[in-house]
Amino acid sequence: MAEWGSVPIDYSIINMDAPWGLFSSIMIGIMGTLIFFHGKKELNFRCLLAGLGLCIFPYFVTSVALMWSITGATMLGLYVTRTDS
Repeated sequence: MAEWGSVPIDYSIINMDAPWGLFSSIMIGIMGTLIFFHGKKELNFRCLLAGLGLCIFPYFVTSVALMWSITGATMLGLYVTRTDS
């Protein structure tokens, strides 16, 4: 366990043995950023929240299957609640 100042840093929660987890986190974060910017441009509150959620949640979920399940549920929720203009 490393220390930063007087605060111990525990690196064991980050699993770098699974490159697909890192790759998935990056891809989901990029999708979240694009959805967030789309919501900002169109003034769509649902897209803003979904994009923000997709950017943040991969930091807290370590399972790749669960990451993609949450992403799929979020995207399905956006699709189902869309408003056709």
